[in-house]
Amino acid sequence: MVQRRYGPRKASPVVHHSVPSEPAPGPAPEQPTEDILDGIGEAFLSFDREWRITYFNRACEEFFGVPREQALGAVVWSFYPVMVGTEFERQYRKAMTERVSVEFQSESVVRPGRWLEVRAFPTRQGLGVGFRDITERRRADEELRYQLDLMHAITNNTAEALFLMDEGGRVSFMNPAAESMFGFSAEEMRGRVLHDLIHHHRPDGSPFPISECPLGAVFRAGTGLRLHDDVFFTKDGKPIDVSCSNSPILKDGRVVGAALVVRDITARKRREAALRESEARFRHMADSAPALIWMTDEHGRYIFANMHHDYLFGRPAQEMLGSGWKSVLHPDDLDAYEVKFFAAFRDRQPFSAEVRVIDRHGHVRWLRCEGVPRLDDAHTFLGYTGCNIDITDAKDHEAALRESQEQFAAMFNQASVGLAEGDFKGRLIRANSRFCAIVGRPLEELMTLRMQDVTHPEDVPRHIALFRRSVEAGEPFEIEKRYIRPNGEIVWVHSSLTVVRDAQGQRRTVLAAVLDITERKRLEEHRTLLINELNHRVKNTLATVQSVASQTLRNAISPTQARDDLEGRLIALSRAHDVLTRESWEGANLDEVIAGAIEPYRHRGENRFRIKGPEIRLLPRMALAIAMALQELITNAVKYGALSNDEGEVRITWSVDRSRQPAHLLLRWQEMKGPPVQAPSRRGFGSRLIERSLAQDLGGEVKIEFARTGVVCSLDAPIEGT
Repeated sequence: MVQRRYGPRKASPVVHHSVPSEPAPGPAPEQPTEDILDGIGEAFLSFDREWRITYFNRACEEFFGVPREQALGAVVWSFYPVMVGTEFERQYRKAMTERVSVEFQSESVVRPGRWLEVRAFPTRQGLGVGFRDITERRRADEELRYQLDLMHAITNNTAEALFLMDEGGRVSFMNPAAESMFGFSAEEMRGRVLHDLIHHHRPDGSPFPISECPLGAVFRAGTGLRLHDDVFFTKDGKPIDVSCSNSPILKDGRVVGAALVVRDITARKRREAALRESEARFRHMADSAPALIWMTDEHGRYIFANMHHDYLFGRPAQEMLGSGWKSVLHPDDLDAYEVKFFAAFRDRQPFSAEVRVIDRHGHVRWLRCEGVPRLDDAHTFLGYTGCNIDITDAKDHEAALRESQEQFAAMFNQASVGLAEGDFKGRLIRANSRFCAIVGRPLEELMTLRMQDVTHPEDVPRHIALFRRSVEAGEPFEIEKRYIRPNGEIVWVHSSLTVVRDAQGQRRTVLAAVLDITERKRLEEHRTLLINELNHRVKNTLATVQSVASQTLRNAISPTQARDDLEGRLIALSRAHDVLTRESWEGANLDEVIAGAIEPYRHRGENRFRIKGPEIRLLPRMALAIAMALQELITNAVKYGALSNDEGEVRITWSVDRSRQPAHLLLRWQEMKGPPVQAPSRRGFGSRLIERSLAQDLGGEVKIEFARTGVVCSLDAPIEGT
């Protein structure tokens, strides 16, 4: 017979195997101890004090691949010489010599690559050893650590502030970018309501009740907030303009928290993020794996339940007999479990199922239930022998892994920057929707490409050189480069690349965070163009002013005349500049230039100017030259010509001669009804400005006639760009 003794209470129930001197209470099973040990599902073997194998159960046969008849009686060190000098020998000898129980985990030397959880304990005859294969659990732990490391890499390489909150709006996590942005440390904010710390006032300075906070919609209605512009406050009370997105974190359809992403839209500067999170979920296993050993009769009624039922469920094992075991199953699982159990029972097939039970504290625990048909020597069916193992820890690990994967997927897909994970040859493994939008390609297409395939050819050599150096050194790097979309469009990006490592510190993948900076590049180019154009125009304007001033002062009769002439010419230049400025210095219409020149000399009720001609677009240089010439003609007409009396008129006409290449402008100024004209004794600056400078600037011909009936000025010059 076999019974259980129990050690001190720890994180999980502890089971000590021993050979009792008295039979366990309750009805005796129909089969010997060997049947019980064969049905526990856990490998069990024992040695005498000479290290001869005295028991070798069915699970041992399956694990080691040898029949028990071959193992029984063999000295373990001779039967498995690979165990000599290993952790197994050291621990077994310690348990045998010191007569103490030992528990350890180690890789199997008989089946390398498989990890075992082993417990050895002294018996009256020698030593008992129980072990089970924990390889899959270790793999699940490693995958969980990898997912956490991947989350670390993403949060460490995003420039946005990131907060995780519980259902009450209390901060459970914040990244270093958030600390830098708001001045609070993670320790200061953790466990406190985020709204009270950084969103307590409106932009106008008035208090902001949390009940009116738009971020709270995620908790009240489960609705997310996307790219919401608002004002947050730093620790020292400084307001910050931000754009934020707040998304619910759901579990079983219920909001259990929120993920808040905040970008500082006043500085638009990226900061290296450092995320500190050292959450680990390790469970200390009991001194021996918890196991419920049971036997049924040929009708499926329990006829034996070991003492671990008493420990786990807090009731005597006797109450499990018959159909008493149903009382500890979770009500939602009972019907499905019975259907599966009795289907296997009818077909005399091995039985395996996972089911929830209620333990002595009212908590839900998961069990993996396994049973096999029990036959006597005549192969008569006697019932089932089985073992139920507590797999709650494994289920918790699965839940933690799913939660980690869901959080990672939410952060990965909701990031406002492009995120792409690739291998060391540049092939993409995954990418978020923002990255697909930046490169202008669907995810399915990106999975067939390398990063260099979407990079501008001129940027590929530099990118590859930095990429290889980063991979070899395991260090991050940043680069500004160009992507080419399928339609040929160029996209400028700022890319930050980090090498992601696995739990053993080995380089596994590469993660790139990509920010579209095309608009910034366009503005920088436009700014440079404007500065260069402004420099050019200022130089030209100063040269024009210098020439006008020099000529005016040289030909003036008196300081008063010099001042008046210079002032009039500069005003004319200014009016011409006004016309060009309205057109962004891309040119001006001739009728606008003429209208600006004559505007100061038109009076209410008078119409002394006759203007006629087609619409013509002039380049800036030609518009300025004509404006200056008109100013000189008008000034002369006011002083001496048609505008010096009450009846005089000025006729300004123009046309375009398109028979020549390029086309020519034919402009005529004609004064009428003014005082009789006499040719001047000498040519002043105004006449020279018109006849010589205007002709030179425009590359044409200018002629002034002092007819007795009025001054006539004719211009014949090529027109560019018409």
